[in-house]
Amino acid sequence: MVSGKLGVTYVAGQGAVDHDPVLYDQALSRLDKSGEEIIWFSADRFQYSVWDSIQADPRGFVRRVWRNVNTLEGVLFTRQVFPFYFLIILSAGWFGQAWNKERVVKEAFLFAIILPVFIFLPFHIELRYFAPMLPIFLLWLAKGITALADWLQQTWMNLRPSATPLSRIGVRFSVLACALVVLYFLVLQPLVVRDGLAGMNPSRREAGLWLKANAPPDALIMSRDTEVPFYAERRWAATPHEDYAHFIAYVRKRGANYLVVDEREVTVIRPQLRLLLNEDAPPSGLRHVYTAYDPRGNTIVYEVLY
Repeated sequence: MVSGKLGVTYVAGQGAVDHDPVLYDQALSRLDKSGEEIIWFSADRFQYSVWDSIQADPRGFVRRVWRNVNTLEGVLFTRQVFPFYFLIILSAGWFGQAWNKERVVKEAFLFAIILPVFIFLPFHIELRYFAPMLPIFLLWLAKGITALADWLQQTWMNLRPSATPLSRIGVRFSVLACALVVLYFLVLQPLVVRDGLAGMNPSRREAGLWLKANAPPDALIMSRDTEVPFYAERRWAATPHEDYAHFIAYVRKRGANYLVVDEREVTVIRPQLRLLLNEDAPPSGLRHVYTAYDPRGNTIVYEVLY
């Protein structure tokens, strides 16, 4: 609400909910009424009202929240994050013994910590939005391990009252269970990192480094994403989601020196810009200077001619 992006984020979120990258990009990157800036950076973003959108389609709002609840379940309770079967141990901590007033206050405090993240449910689901829940889940998991250890030790003592040498079996179980949980996440981390790297496009970095070595220090780079100008250490302006005529007019209006596009952008997200894939015969006013090749899609750098 402070940034003014609440309403536009809600509108763009429908594209994420529907897995429609075109709708998502249109909501954030089309030009504002003045034609001077994309919506995401424009004061026009203040004109969106979440409440008006909900009132216009309350059933759609309920369906959207329900879809996001199901998406959250599929994102959060996975092998890479917090396995679903950990909830069994967690439940043992919750319901292993009756609560007293002190326990109610403590659990209410923990619930209060995670409650704010659910404000994202009407928008769209990204795992990072719900990361604050994970430390609380780990606390509850530890409580569950303790409850199971207490149950195991008490059961052992009931069955073998004279077995004093093993009276600390519950402690041993707790240590072993916690060690296994830590080991589980340690073993899993390389897989998580590998999956994250598999979703990246290293050609943007290569294009940025090429521009760092070859572009003037005061060059303005225009692209949809920020990776290229970040690695180039040059000024950046965002390109708009418009037809090619309005797109290139805006690029020239901003005084860009270089225009950068990637293959997914101009084939999936902004197919109206597909002509920019033809680096051997680019549109008038553009000169192809570099292509970073990548199996996930090339990144192409054009110099803007004036």
